[in-house]
Amino acid sequence: MFPLDQAFERVKPRFTEQRGYWSDQLQSMVRSSPALFEGYTAFSSTPWRAGTLAPVGKELLYAAIDVSTTHLFEPGVRIHTRNALRYGATPAQILQAVQIISCVGMQSFLMGAPQVRPATK
Repeated sequence: MFPLDQAFERVKPRFTEQRGYWSDQLQSMVRSSPALFEGYTAFSSTPWRAGTLAPVGKELLYAAIDVSTTHLFEPGVRIHTRNALRYGATPAQILQAVQIISCVGMQSFLMGAPQVRPATK
């Protein structure tokens, strides 16, 4: 088992190289489990090693995932929105990605809404 400082110094450069950024938000993940973070780095870097999607598209997808009703990870929305802008996304493109994903919770709403409607006599 590596001491935390050694683990942190090992995983941070690898993540930064493979994903192209670092955020202080990630430090708590490293502190919780350096081994888990190494696995997360390998898994989340796959789209960056393979495939044809441009970096801006990848970051727009990450932002959409983080803003989705089932995830709602606000720090990630900020991180990936900044990254998308850095890769050339326009504010309109970011808004469009958010608008598309905002419908994810609509089916649940449509199923639940009739249950709260007052009964008719």
